[in-house]
Amino acid sequence: MNLLLGINFPDSGAWLDSLVSHLRELGHDVATEIVPGGAAPKPKPDWLLRLEPHLYGVESGAWLAPSRQGTQPLIDDSGRLRFMLSPAPGPDSGFQVTIEDEALALLPLRLAQGLTPRLIVRGPNGLRWMALPATERPFSVAFTLASYIQRLGWLIHKAASGHESVEIPIAEVHRPHSPIRVAGRHFVAKALGLAARRRFRPDHWHVGVRRRRDEDAGPPRNSDGCQWIADDGQSYLADPILWEENGRAFLFVEVFPFSTMTGFLAVTELDSEARPLGPLRPVLTRKGHLSYPFLFRHDGQIYMIPENAAEGHLPLYRAVEFPDRWEECAPLLGVPLQDATLFAHGGKFWLLGNESRSGSSWDCLCAYHADSPLGPFVPHAQNPLLIDARFARSAGPVFRHGEDPIRPVQDCLGGYGRGVHFMRIIQLDLHGFRQERVSSLFPGGHGAVSGIHTYCRSTRFEAFDTLTPASQKPA
Repeated sequence: MNLLLGINFPDSGAWLDSLVSHLRELGHDVATEIVPGGAAPKPKPDWLLRLEPHLYGVESGAWLAPSRQGTQPLIDDSGRLRFMLSPAPGPDSGFQVTIEDEALALLPLRLAQGLTPRLIVRGPNGLRWMALPATERPFSVAFTLASYIQRLGWLIHKAASGHESVEIPIAEVHRPHSPIRVAGRHFVAKALGLAARRRFRPDHWHVGVRRRRDEDAGPPRNSDGCQWIADDGQSYLADPILWEENGRAFLFVEVFPFSTMTGFLAVTELDSEARPLGPLRPVLTRKGHLSYPFLFRHDGQIYMIPENAAEGHLPLYRAVEFPDRWEECAPLLGVPLQDATLFAHGGKFWLLGNESRSGSSWDCLCAYHADSPLGPFVPHAQNPLLIDARFARSAGPVFRHGEDPIRPVQDCLGGYGRGVHFMRIIQLDLHGFRQERVSSLFPGGHGAVSGIHTYCRSTRFEAFDTLTPASQKPA
């Protein structure tokens, strides 16, 4: 596509270079021009960007330099799709790009104020494409700004390519604070965190299992009454996956040793009351980190799709002697896919998972489809289907409530694994994807638990993992 980015503020900054470069990588021919009549943008938090390399080791010089893009009006801009990077001055301005309803030039300031605005592209036909990028390092304006600009490139690409419009709800709204206050709070929190880590092990994840309750035929309302699986004190447990085989119940988990910082997969059998019948025993290790041991059955065989994004692909294993011996098969996908979740829907097999795509692994949902669960899998033509830190990343296998497929997702707005939303899949086909929230499961606001990360159910049991201080078990 031939694109024209219209700017009604002269001091655009080097973020514009990054946006143009990304759009060109996506195959677009891009030109820029200044549109007269723009108001002067509000001051950027330049002082904070200059401090960040010293405080956090984040490279921020690129966001302080002026843009290198030529912005002279084009003699002939016919045949180009026009994208105004600010509230449009009139109805003939083509597409309109804003953060909420403000000019894109205000993005550095709004991030420095501790806000998380949506990116919005409005089309001349009334359609809207929205994104809420993840802020993995909210203390760094430069790092978060880079994530926003990278995701904006994808959003403009989707609008220009005629992908289905994407509407997402507004994020949590709170009053903007002074950048000095926000930066000071993060700096103090970092200093206290460093001091605490010298004396204590940081928070980590615990896995709990309970019998399913009759009233919990739908999504769970709490994680009470779990049997909490003991760890060795030198590692945390996460990503529980349940499996029932020949009347026996098994729990697979990620074990993450603090000494190696590289996870491996382990299993234990459960009794009728969800208590482990023995200690966890390793079943799968690699040089790279393993997590999310997703299981499925096909043609009488049991397969596992563990996450192994660090090695650049999605591995596949087949059980030789379930549950302890597994043999590696050819990779299911040649690209890394975080928390890949497989299920049948609409006559096809679908893999849903997150891709970093030069940004966060928390916010960018992609889909692949095939006629067999063993592939070959084809990427969805509208990938990424969703860019939203609250509703993109998988939080466990898809399950059915009545006729509805329910997808557990992690809410990572403001931090990884803050809670779980249960989303009803309304549409998943070759044309697009839609989901709506049914319910949510978050910490109750009291006690030790500060996050809920994964939910899984089997015929008899359901499992959770929760974040607490290392010295405390969830209530």
